[in-house]
Amino acid sequence: SDGYDGADVDFSIDYIKDMLDLPDGRTVDGKHTPGVYEVGAGKDLEPGLYFVEGDPADEADYVVFGPTSDARYEVDYGVTYFGNYFVDLDEGDLIVFDPGDEATMYPAPSTSTNPTAPYTNGCYRVGIDIPAGSYTITAATVGEGETDEDSAAFVMKNLDFDDDSIVDTKYVIPGGEQTVTVSNGQYLELFAATATPVAQG
Repeated sequence: SDGYDGADVDFSIDYIKDMLDLPDGRTVDGKHTPGVYEVGAGKDLEPGLYFVEGDPADEADYVVFGPTSDARYEVDYGVTYFGNYFVDLDEGDLIVFDPGDEATMYPAPSTSTNPTAPYTNGCYRVGIDIPAGSYTITAATVGEGETDEDSAAFVMKNLDFDDDSIVDTKYVIPGGEQTVTVSNGQYLELFAATATPVAQG
C-alpha cells in the first residue's frame, strides 16, 4: 500500500484546491464525487469509514490532511490504489479524493461488498468482505493493474497508516506466488495482485 507520512508543511484549504486543481466535491444520492471535502459536524462529510471506488486496472489516489491551526492542514497520508478501497476519516480531517472518471465515495456498508474469489485489486475487510484464512498471492496479469511499483498484498490492522498499521507484506513477481494469512478485523489490500483461497483439507 503506497501510504506515506505527512510533511512538516501546512496549507490553507484554498491553496490545496488550487494546487491540485480539483473541484469542490459534490454529493449526489448519498455518493460523493471527486473533489476536496472537510470532515466534521456541519461540514461536507461525517467522520467514519468510507468505501472508495476505483478502477481495477488503473491507479487512483486519495490524500488525507489533518488540521494544524487557523484552518490550515498538513498531509497525514496518501494512498495509491487499484480497485475499490476504504478510508477512515476523523473529525477535522480534509480528504482530497481523486479516483478518476465516474468513481464515487460513500459511507461503507456494514455488510459485505460481495466480492467473489479469486479476489483481485482492491482493499477488503476480513470477516466482512472476505473470510479469514490463508490465501495464495500472485501478480496481476497484463490488463489487471499495471504499475511501476511491485505487486503485493498488504495485511493491515487499521487504516491509520502509522508505523505499525501494516502487519504483513508479501511481494510477488509474475509467475511466482506467496501465501498470506489474515484474521477477522484486519484489512487485506491487493496491489496489482490476486488472492486465491488456500484449499482446506
